[in-house]
Amino acid sequence: MASLTSAWKHLHDHPFMWAFAVLIGVSNIPHTLLLSLPFFLSMNLHQGYSGFGVLEACVVLGAVLGNVWIARRMAVHRVRNLLVLAFATQSVICLILWMATQSSFIAVLILLTAYGGTDALFTPAYAHLSTVAPQAARGQVFGLFNAVALLAAPISNVGLGWLLTLTSSAHIILGLAIAFGVLAVWAHRIAAFHYDIIRE
Repeated sequence: MASLTSAWKHLHDHPFMWAFAVLIGVSNIPHTLLLSLPFFLSMNLHQGYSGFGVLEACVVLGAVLGNVWIARRMAVHRVRNLLVLAFATQSVICLILWMATQSSFIAVLILLTAYGGTDALFTPAYAHLSTVAPQAARGQVFGLFNAVALLAAPISNVGLGWLLTLTSSAHIILGLAIAFGVLAVWAHRIAAFHYDIIRE
């Protein structure tokens, strides 16, 4: 219990760790909503379940390709710029996705693959998190970080079903585009993210 209390103190008192945990926790709300929507998008486009697995696979494929690219191509990672770019790109993707959901299944596949690719832009921030966490309590710090970051995910899953009784998936995606845009502005204004990480 003492080690858990110490880890919480390290997480809460360190500007970068706490700001990143809160940002990821808040961003997990639109993120979880969007990743739950492929089921409903496949229903809209196919009138059945056939496209659901393909849409899910595209998100995973994008994440894999994005992480390979960022590991090979970038020597210096500017954490704030990458976070802003990630959220801004997600906002644009959602905006285009909003226009494409009812018209082209191929367009949705490409957009969700690109969305998965933005996952790589968060990797340097997670790497920096591991360097600033105290070695003796690193496991507890990461556990608490995940607890804070994932706190909103169950609420999002429950809320999506309720939202779809009030409006369409296209309207929800438009709202997500706005939410990711706000997150991009917020990430840009957080001083704790002004870090450059040099990959050796």
